[in-house]
Amino acid sequence: MNTPSDSTQNATSPFVFEAAGLKKDYDDGQVHALRGVDFQIREGEFVAIVGPSGSGKTTLLQMLGALDARQLCCKCSAHSTSRPPEH
Repeated sequence: MNTPSDSTQNATSPFVFEAAGLKKDYDDGQVHALRGVDFQIREGEFVAIVGPSGSGKTTLLQMLGALDARQLCCKCSAHSTSRPPEH
């Protein structure tokens, strides 16, 4: 259970993971799995990603874990993974 001091500490803690504008389409743009998702985790936070089947949870985790880095731009602590150059 979070106490007020825990909440205050988390609000001022630095982000250890941050992603911005994640988008992922399938079937030539007919299916929008992710639509501009912004995602931030602060030091000390615990995060759960929940939703119904087909809501994009696995797609989000694949992109956050750099398993699908084609449209990814995120930062993990002092490291960043940016989009590969266009061909």
